[in-house]
Amino acid sequence: MTNEIAVSKLARECKSLFTELKRLQDRIRVKLIAHADGKNLKGNELVGWLGEIYGKLLYNGKLALDREEHDFSANGWRVSVKTRKGRGAGWKQSGVIPKISGEGCPTHLLFVHLEDDYSIDRIWLF
Repeated sequence: MTNEIAVSKLARECKSLFTELKRLQDRIRVKLIAHADGKNLKGNELVGWLGEIYGKLLYNGKLALDREEHDFSANGWRVSVKTRKGRGAGWKQSGVIPKISGEGCPTHLLFVHLEDDYSIDRIWLF
């Protein structure tokens, strides 16, 4: 079997599953938008969106605009959120925290760990 045929076969086999996944993601997105404070939930980053919104709700905050260095503000804090899902290799590694000192930098870091089913395992604040 050529590579092109193998790719086409797999794409066909997964098409209905991807359609179902898209419908579910769209329904979840609608629920999250209700808590997004007008922030544009870009792309398809469910894990990141959940972390930011859980943090905002937990600390009674407000999501920041994309141009800010933090993800939400609450209690005078500017909080950057890093969220990971599952326990595969690298789940304990953070993405880049772009600004750690100077004006406008986050005052706190919130780490959110989700289980494979997207349920909350733990949330910790630094």
